[in-house]
Amino acid sequence: MDTLKRYQSFFLRPRNVYILFLIGINIISAQSVWADRINIFDIYRYAFPHLLNHQNLYLYYLSQYRDLFKYSPTFAVFFAPFSVLPYYFSYFLWNNLCMMIIPVAIYRLPLETEKKSIICWFVFIECLTCLQGTQANTIISALLVLSYAAFERKQLFWAALFISIATYIKVFPIAGCALFLLYPGKGRFIGYFILCMIGLFLLPLCFITWDDLIWQYHNWQRILQEDHENRFGISIVGLVTKNFGITHFWKLAIQIGCIGIFMSQYIRYKLFPLLEYRLYFMASLLLCVVLVNHDAEDFSYCIAMIGVGIWYVLQPRQKWLAWSMLLFVIVVSVFPVDPTPKPVIHFMVAHILKALPCTLLWLFMVYQIQTKKDFKALPEAAV
Repeated sequence: MDTLKRYQSFFLRPRNVYILFLIGINIISAQSVWADRINIFDIYRYAFPHLLNHQNLYLYYLSQYRDLFKYSPTFAVFFAPFSVLPYYFSYFLWNNLCMMIIPVAIYRLPLETEKKSIICWFVFIECLTCLQGTQANTIISALLVLSYAAFERKQLFWAALFISIATYIKVFPIAGCALFLLYPGKGRFIGYFILCMIGLFLLPLCFITWDDLIWQYHNWQRILQEDHENRFGISIVGLVTKNFGITHFWKLAIQIGCIGIFMSQYIRYKLFPLLEYRLYFMASLLLCVVLVNHDAEDFSYCIAMIGVGIWYVLQPRQKWLAWSMLLFVIVVSVFPVDPTPKPVIHFMVAHILKALPCTLLWLFMVYQIQTKKDFKALPEAAV
């Protein structure tokens, strides 16, 4: 028992969390270079030169990379430093930034240190999976968590800026604005958010003309529309579509229904001053933005798993729950990837089963938010 406690203590120390995250990401990055799995990084890296050369960001450039750039022109500017640094140095720098910002953001949450470390381990495997493909979803995860932490500290400008930056990487993080209704200063937040969105929209004008910028946004809007019509992702919509078959109309109806379920959480507005309620709300939001997103992919679940971790540390400590959540992590984060046997992976992918445990937990979470009677203010020291 003493040995077990020592192991627990080791893995829950923030310094050790940072060290193990750092080791993990560099092993995975080296493996990805060796296996030539850095195509997404090439897409990001070429975006800024394409912007400077007045090229359409949203075409196939098969001599440079496979697949399409699906991010905003502003994101191309964000990636400018990584476009000019030496290739492999910038690759490892990008992956390390994307990995290490996760514990930095989580340790800003208004929770005890031990609980924040547990949340880090909930998302660890998903982060490695995401960054094996050099995706930006870990940055989005961290920005959403940082925006919540900024709200808690009454730093409304920073909350607005973090959500705005995430929105200019991918559109769906704008859902982070749902948090502002829980806090005072709503008018100030709206003003800051509009200011940040306009400023980031205009950022590419440092390098291109107004006409070029509008042209790029038209191109981006066109591929997003095509993508929305042709994809259903690893989401609630994908889960229902793959297993039951639905029309495009019902796809939209399911999304609207899920948004309605999420919005129903505002009914208990008298609980907004309680920190525990706001943490439950944040956990629900992190799951919802993935499950309702038509384009959700494996790599998006680093966002959802932070929500799962937040929910778990708010529950009473019970052995059955700890074992259940270990099984949850195995099903969601381990089964869909190597070294799981290929037939298992193919079965899970074919039936979008990665989304099923998160969907059930999210619905239970909303039920708790609607019915739980003993939400706590939590100690002030935790804020």
